[in-house]
Amino acid sequence: MRSLSCALAFATALLACTGSPPLRYDDEGRIIITTNNGPLEGEEERLIEEEQMIALFEELYPGYTYEASTWQYSAQTFLARVAGNTCTDVVGISAAYLGKSLAEAGLAMDLTPLLENWEQADDLNPVVLQAFQSEGRTFGLPAGPGYTMCLAFNRRMFIDAGIVDETGEPDPPDTWEELVECALALTDRERGVFGFAVLDKDSAASWQFLNWVYQAGGDFERQDEEGHWRAVFDEPEAVQALQFLHDLRFVHDVIPRDTFLANDDQLTLFAADQLAMMIFVPEYLDIMARLHSYPIENIGICMLPAGPAGHACVMGGGFGIINPRLTDPAQIQGAFNIITFSISPEKLEALYRIRSEQGRPVGWPSVSIWQGETGRRWREIEDRYRNVPEFPEYSEMASRYARYEPPIRCQQLYSELAPVIQSALRDPHADCQALLSRAADRFERRQLY
Repeated sequence: MRSLSCALAFATALLACTGSPPLRYDDEGRIIITTNNGPLEGEEERLIEEEQMIALFEELYPGYTYEASTWQYSAQTFLARVAGNTCTDVVGISAAYLGKSLAEAGLAMDLTPLLENWEQADDLNPVVLQAFQSEGRTFGLPAGPGYTMCLAFNRRMFIDAGIVDETGEPDPPDTWEELVECALALTDRERGVFGFAVLDKDSAASWQFLNWVYQAGGDFERQDEEGHWRAVFDEPEAVQALQFLHDLRFVHDVIPRDTFLANDDQLTLFAADQLAMMIFVPEYLDIMARLHSYPIENIGICMLPAGPAGHACVMGGGFGIINPRLTDPAQIQGAFNIITFSISPEKLEALYRIRSEQGRPVGWPSVSIWQGETGRRWREIEDRYRNVPEFPEYSEMASRYARYEPPIRCQQLYSELAPVIQSALRDPHADCQALLSRAADRFERRQLY
């Protein structure tokens, strides 16, 4: 694969450069470890959090402290910083799909030896670790609870429409067919109210499209017997998924006719009671409460409806890696301490206490990082501070059916898919097979060879 070969060659050239980041000490003789993604100007709530997290870290790891840089990860700036030996010791990255690529390109330190000497390593959820592993080695750890996509629904609208179970509670759809039935019952075109929405404005449309293809039994990239990656999103399962979205617009007419929607647009429609159901990430509960002043007790959350191949939902989240140019053992250990601190029960409890005091939603569903004894401690903390409705059935199913984003050139894949989805939602005569075949051919030739 040409793109990977280029990355490997570039990484080798970078790491061959002499020097590693120098050790620095604060006035009290503590080793300073640097991180990125620190609070930006005006982010007062995050600044309060960060100050208290640094104090807790210093308490748990005497001899160390950390500085949070405002540098926000991007591929271009990351490579430039590694090349110039100005990269932070710990690098937080927002997209899990980058884990394998960075590992294979030599741009993340191998954490396997450190994990072997860390007693809590056996409690890590192996499903969550998949994105950060290559050839049996681990190169990153999650930075916090991950997300899984779900179906959010307006509880009041369901009850008013009589879509309830025997107890009178909302009865959300469990299959694609039931999704159509519910959307039809909840759509009132004259009032501008729609049962569902499909994004097509930007790459978030492609991000959400992954769910439908996975539910149909399809995929986007696959390695052949020779190890070459191939684009496979022109296969029948992906075509079926795209056709289903096309039909939501032109056969069933249950999504907004102006389909030029971004994620923020659908949240606004939902908050205005103009949308009954949408694809959602549970952490958006914070956005709905803070930015839209929406009563989150009216938001129901459940698994995305099952497609022809069953349930599936996309998962992801941020992760942390260690700068591969670090060489001092004390500096490496300090960086590892920060990565593990980020997902420690001690930090979770402190973070939840702060957010509860700020009146923010706490305890929304997520893919569990932990199992075993550490998982039990984590759940106890969540239960103690949770101030949002609990969705135990969704949480259990999401952990079972969650899947990561495609691992190779994911953003480029999204860019290739976005116009395909736009065409399917705007052209009543769209040929879904032809659209996907052309896109798969272009993506494979330009990105995977």
